[in-house]
Parts: sequence; C-alpha cells; structure tokens
Amino acid sequence: MALDDNDKSWIKDTIIEALETVVLPRFDEHDNRFDVLEADVAELKDDVRVLKDDVRVLKDDVRVLKDDVRVLKDDVRVLKDDMRQVKTSLESLEGRVQALEADIKEIYLMQSQMEHASIGDKKFAKLTLEQKLLKLNSALLATAKDAGITLPR
Repeated sequence: MALDDNDKSWIKDTIIEALETVVLPRFDEHDNRFDVLEADVAELKDDVRVLKDDVRVLKDDVRVLKDDVRVLKDDVRVLKDDMRQVKTSLESLEGRVQALEADIKEIYLMQSQMEHASIGDKKFAKLTLEQKLLKLNSALLATAKDAGITLPR
C-alpha cells in the first residue's frame, strides 16, 4: 500500500498539529519563564545600582570619619603633651608649696618660742604684728646663717 499525497499531507498535518499541541504550550511556558527571569534581572540591576550608590555614600562617610579620627588623634596627642607639662609644673609647685608650708610652720614655731621667751619683754609685746614678723624674720635669717642654710626669698 502506497501513500498518496493526501495521506502524506494528512500525516504531515497530524504531526504538526501534535507537535503544536505538545510543544507550543511548553514553548509558551518557557517564554513566560524567560519573561519572569528578564524582569528579575532588570530588578536585580536596579537593586545593584542602588547598592552601588549606597556603597559610594558609605565610602564618603568612612573617608569623613577617618579624617575626623585623624584630627581627634592629633588633638589627643596635643592634650597628652599638655597634660605632661601640667603634671611637671604641678610637681614643681607641690615641692614649692611643701617648702613654703615648712617655712611657715618654722616661722610660727619661732614666733611662739620668741613670745614665750619674751613674755617678760614688754617692748616686744607692744610691737605691731608686722614689726614682730620683721623681727622674727631677721632672727630666722640669722639662725639660718648660723646653721649654714640658705632660705628661699
């Protein structure tokens, strides 16, 4: 049995129809998937663009922060140097204050001793406080000279 042209045409049409029935919906399905993928890619590109802008802003902020930290470090270094100088000055002043306190105690002690020694001395009792201190000072200087000590002025 030989196939004539009508049979061949019918077989061809049937195969094409079968292919269209089976294959075309799958192509449509794949086309839909590609459309979704293309939309997703476009959205991702937008997201990446936004992220790049955000990263650029962050880099600028970090650069500003680094500059601020550098300035702060310089300020801290200057403050540390200043504090060292203040501590050195304070130590020097503490020594001077201690020396002055010792001198004042010694003056009061000498004044007390002179008052006790000169209770009978009506002349010393009649002196003003300034005169008493001058007299005590001269006695202190004389005593220091005798002891070989140089007192601060």
